[in-house]
Amino acid sequence: MKEKSTFRFILLFSIFVALVVGLLVRLYFMQIVNGEDYYQSTIKNYSHRFEEQAIRGNIYDSNGSILAYNVESFNLYLSKVYKSTEQLNEAIIYLMTILDDNQEISTNKLIYFYDVENKQFNSYRTEDEIANWQMNIDYFNQKEENIITDGELFFEFLQDYFKISESYTEKQVKQGIIIRYEILKNRWFWNEGEVLLISKDISKETLAMVTENRHKIKGLTIIPSMTREYGQVYDIAHVLGYVGMVTPEDVTESGYGTDDIIGKTGIEVFAEELLKGNHGYIDVITDETGTILSEVGGEKAINGSDIYLTIDVNLQKIAMESIQNNIEIIKNKAKVDDARNFADANAGAVVAIDIKTGEVLVMASYPSYDPNWFIHNTQESRDKIYEAFNDNIAKSMLNRAIQETYTPGSTFKPIVAIAGLEEKIIDEETKIFDPGHKVIGDWDFYCLEYVMSGYWFTHGWLDVKEAITTSCNMFFYILGVDTGIEAINNWAEQFGLGTKTGIDLYGEATGIRSNPVYKYSKEFEKWYIADTAQSSIGQLYHNYTPLQLANYTAALANGGKLFTPFLISKAVTKNGEVLYEGETQFKQIPWEEKTFKIIKEAMEGVVLDGTAEKVFADFPIKVAGKTGTAETGRESHESSNGVFICYAPIDDPQIAIAVVIEHGVWGSYTAPVAKDILREYFGLNYNK
Repeated sequence: MKEKSTFRFILLFSIFVALVVGLLVRLYFMQIVNGEDYYQSTIKNYSHRFEEQAIRGNIYDSNGSILAYNVESFNLYLSKVYKSTEQLNEAIIYLMTILDDNQEISTNKLIYFYDVENKQFNSYRTEDEIANWQMNIDYFNQKEENIITDGELFFEFLQDYFKISESYTEKQVKQGIIIRYEILKNRWFWNEGEVLLISKDISKETLAMVTENRHKIKGLTIIPSMTREYGQVYDIAHVLGYVGMVTPEDVTESGYGTDDIIGKTGIEVFAEELLKGNHGYIDVITDETGTILSEVGGEKAINGSDIYLTIDVNLQKIAMESIQNNIEIIKNKAKVDDARNFADANAGAVVAIDIKTGEVLVMASYPSYDPNWFIHNTQESRDKIYEAFNDNIAKSMLNRAIQETYTPGSTFKPIVAIAGLEEKIIDEETKIFDPGHKVIGDWDFYCLEYVMSGYWFTHGWLDVKEAITTSCNMFFYILGVDTGIEAINNWAEQFGLGTKTGIDLYGEATGIRSNPVYKYSKEFEKWYIADTAQSSIGQLYHNYTPLQLANYTAALANGGKLFTPFLISKAVTKNGEVLYEGETQFKQIPWEEKTFKIIKEAMEGVVLDGTAEKVFADFPIKVAGKTGTAETGRESHESSNGVFICYAPIDDPQIAIAVVIEHGVWGSYTAPVAKDILREYFGLNYNK
């Protein structure tokens, strides 16, 4: 009996030992040999598709200086891995606290309808829009009788709707609401496991802090991206433009993602299709912390093309500095000037065109702005943007070169001369007497020389060259009336005045030619002979952009080739393939060679011994020009605008320039800006 019990004990003990040994062997293989595999199998993995952002093309000036480019940044994304709303809210608020402490900007589509920070509905939204938003089944699905119109009450509704605990501070609740609304807005993708963008372009400090605390924020993924940057581009901002977030209309119509950037103004928007490229995507596997375990597929992004401009940024800088400097000079002259100078000069524009090709060499608008304001979403940037858009005097966001129109004043007189010569009203020998005062159509007209001399001196007998050189108003009153407004209007149109040039920028103003059709459309009045006289010195309704004036000047210089001016020289892919090249396009104005020579010699006279003589007295290159003092009709309390056009060299013209300084008093006061540009263009700045 005892032997049988001993046998049973040995048998059971042996079985136990075998089981223990087997278990130990099993544990050895599980933990040591295949430990990593078994560990990974205990963690739930998630598949996500991330957009691979196409790198936006760079923008360069004509010398290859980079103006707009991209820098690496990091974006934060969140995915659905939370088992409860409480856990989700806790993670969101923890993350938002980090972002707020580091002054990062989170995505916030709620602001389109409701400003959670100030607990009020967006003032741009109508009551019907707000009601429809709340009733929308994809948002809050409210019944009409439950619509909330009080901002404070709606805040309480949102906190309750998203089940955000009252244990959080009000600031934390606001942060939670913003992101929970993003999830609500994108819930179809969220529920399918897609990621939600939380913040773009975070700082290195934020990146380090978020990475350190990732164990507290499940589903957080950090993806490198590219952010638009601009250099020191104040001088050329209106040409470059800026980028911004897409609008819902952009997403709907053009296939952009909700978090993409898009060109808003300038070359950035005009060349959008060339610059933007095409996004790709990456399919990845992550664990529940958001850590990418592997890439499992995708499609490579196609980067945007680089744009090369015709603008010379050095010449552009000279132009902007000269406008600014001469504005101060003009203001200071008020101390010794007559009552015409109210020291109110404050803005201006200048355009320079290559006379042989139509390339725009300078397009400057002063004052300007910094495109970086629209990228770096700081409080300072937001304040700058608000100030710029609401300053109706400086209008720094306005590209005056193409979007503002100005009365041309006496710079229009070459058109009247051309009309008189081409219509055979006068010839080179014809002389017209300046009596100083003349009644035309029951209106009194005076020569400025006669008035300023105390009604003592007049220009006397003048031919057309002398009339342009001295800028005699009386000569052009008489010639204009004899020629007729129809012929004058026709020649102004042929030289591109009052017509869009077709420049490769959006927002170009058309301008206005002073003629009977326009007067009737504006005032429902017929045209009088006195209107023709006034129009013949570039006054009355005439209004043209500086670009039109520069293009008109180029046509005067090159024998009548009216260009379609252009800013984009070429677009080049990252592989060096040229996708687009700007080309010289023009229409030939049919005028006689004799007329061309007469106008050239007359405009040379303006610079040699006429109204611009003092400015160019020491200039070594022959210049043809025309000054213009453009009255605004507010001369009782404002200075007239100053206008100047020119081209050089006379014998082999290369560059045409138009300058406008608002409240610049006299055309001769604006001529130094053109001189500064010519000095730089021809390499005459020896002491620079």
